[in-house]
Amino acid sequence: MLENIPIRKFRGAYYFLSNMYPCYMMIKYDRKEYEFTCLEAAYQALKTPEHMDEFLNLNGYDAKKLSHKYKPYENWNKDKELIMQLLIMKKFTYNKDLIIPLVRTYPRPLIEGNNWNDTYWGVYRGKGKNRLGILLMEAREYFIERG
Repeated sequence: MLENIPIRKFRGAYYFLSNMYPCYMMIKYDRKEYEFTCLEAAYQALKTPEHMDEFLNLNGYDAKKLSHKYKPYENWNKDKELIMQLLIMKKFTYNKDLIIPLVRTYPRPLIEGNNWNDTYWGVYRGKGKNRLGILLMEAREYFIERG
């Protein structure tokens, strides 16, 4: 019965699904290693690699705010989904304690419900592509298959 009920927000017990969730993220870029405090900080830093150092010790909210100061690199919109997919896999690979809670969400649909009008990564007022939720469900499948 519970398996049919979607997880509609990444808060409370499901906050670990949020890109803002504090966790270790290491990114190797241009032969240098960068450590971030959460997936969101790494994601925002990769939009403007020339400013990567500015995002290192920021939480996700501050990283998102800082990113508005800079224009993303030219092909960002083409690359952003692949980058998000790779960062999600890194998040769970580096933070193995999050894999079991992710797997335990199966088979419930994961929906990144929000109130900030994001209809690409999430769902706002019942509308949206929910790309973040879909990528998380794909990662969940990957970890289920690998036991």
